Amino acid sequence: MRRLFLIPLSLFTACGNKQSYKFTGSDSMKSGRPVQAKVVLNTPVVDTVLQFFPDDSTYAAQILYTGTFHNNEVKPQYGLHTWMGIFHNNKVYCLKETRLKLARVADDELDERDAKTGWQISTVDKDSSVLLISNLPSLKNHPIEKIELNKNEFLPGDSATYSQNGIKYTIYATGQKKPDYPGSKSYSLFNYRLALKATVKGIEYNELLFATNTSEFGCSIILASDIDNDGIPDLVINTSTESAIYTISLYMSSLAKKGHLLKIAGMNTTVGC
Repeated sequence: MRRLFLIPLSLFTACGNKQSYKFTGSDSMKSGRPVQAKVVLNTPVVDTVLQFFPDDSTYAAQILYTGTFHNNEVKPQYGLHTWMGIFHNNKVYCLKETRLKLARVADDELDERDAKTGWQISTVDKDSSVLLISNLPSLKNHPIEKIELNKNEFLPGDSATYSQNGIKYTIYATGQKKPDYPGSKSYSLFNYRLALKATVKGIEYNELLFATNTSEFGCSIILASDIDNDGIPDLVINTSTESAIYTISLYMSSLAKKGHLLKIAGMNTTVGC
C-alpha cells in the first residue's frame, strides 16, 4: 500500500549475520578481516557488487513509521510495545517515549466492498513522527538536532560532508548510472554502494552502509542526528531499490563494534502498488 511520504527519500523484515566489511572505491566486497584503505571520492567503480549489503538476518531494533499498511505488515501486539519515537515540530526534533494507536481500515489495493484488512498506525503524540523504534532500552528521551546536509539523495559520484564534535563525516555513493534506453531520462543504477568516511582519533574509517547490484534509486538520507546521544551522528536512510517496495534502514553508532562507525539497528520494508 502506498505510504504517506514518498520522496526518493523516503519496513521486509530482514535480509545472515553480516561479515565485517571495509570497502574501498575500487575493491570488490570481501568477507573476513576488514580491508583498511584510503578512499578517493568519485573514483569510478568497475567491480561488481556480488552480495546485497547489509545482509543481517536479525536486527536489534524493530522500526516502524506512521501510515497505512497491508494486513501482514503490522502485528496487533505492536500496540502493546513500548516505542521511542523521533518527532519534530517545525525544525525542533526530539526522541521520546510514545504509544501506538492501531486501527483497522480498508486496504485500497486488496479489499472489496466493506472489508477492512488494512492497518492504520498513528501515535498518541500530536507532533509529526519520523521513525518509531522498539527493543532498544538504551534509548532515552532527549532533544536531538537534525544535521542539515547539502544533499539528501545520493547517485553514483555524489557526496556530502558534515561535522559534529570536531569530526568531519563524508557520505558518498559509487556505481554506474545508465539510461534505461538511448535518450531516456529514466535510468537504472548498477553496482551501487553507499559509504561513510571519517577520521576519528587518527584512525580512518570507511564504512560500507549499503550495496546492491541494481537499483532504480540512489539511497536518500531521511535524518542524520545523534539519536542515541553518544556524540556520533546516526542515520535513518531510505534504502529502497524499486518503486513498489519502500525500505527504511536505521544505522546507529552505539551498536557498532570496534573498528566501525555505525551498525544497522533495524530495517523495515513495505510493499506498495
